[in-house]
Amino acid sequence: MRYAFDTDILLEFLEIAIHNILYYRNLYPKEAYIKIQIYGIYVYISQHPELNNYIKNTLICVKELVQENKNHLNSINLLYVNELNIPIEKFVFYFNQLEISPSKTDPCFKRPEEVLKNLCLNLSMLEICLKPLPINSSFYINIITNCITHLVIAENSKSYNFPWTIDYDFKKMESGLLLPINNFKVDCFELQLVVIEN
Repeated sequence: MRYAFDTDILLEFLEIAIHNILYYRNLYPKEAYIKIQIYGIYVYISQHPELNNYIKNTLICVKELVQENKNHLNSINLLYVNELNIPIEKFVFYFNQLEISPSKTDPCFKRPEEVLKNLCLNLSMLEICLKPLPINSSFYINIITNCITHLVIAENSKSYNFPWTIDYDFKKMESGLLLPINNFKVDCFELQLVVIEN
């Protein structure tokens, strides 16, 4: 799970966040996760190979996007849908700032540890704040970019086994309860995480 370089602190953060959102929203049985320690705190990571590959391949695409141009990435949506494929809940990672450069002010990476602790604490409160997901719910991840970005990445993608497509059937949630989870600021990124419940 560890990534090699500062850009990848963002990816590791997103990977942990996605796994823990899935864990705390009880989409899969708790037994499908293992508890591991990273950055001095315990987090939950799926043990299911197909789910892990889906998350990992999605994040490889995010990495390509960010490395191509940090302005290509608008947001990442973790969208829960019911059995009729109607959106019922959406976690949105809004990217306010991406700086892909080595950390000068935090060479020991203490700030990501604090941010991750804060995230996991906030996610652990989700069961109290949100309604349980309906039976037979599922999820998918949308990466929100623009048309030009899609063309650039589709032509130059290194992830051939996980091609980029345009989601023409993308369903917006018409309205819902907006619950801000937190703003996260680290040297190499600043993002806001919110959840919208239909």
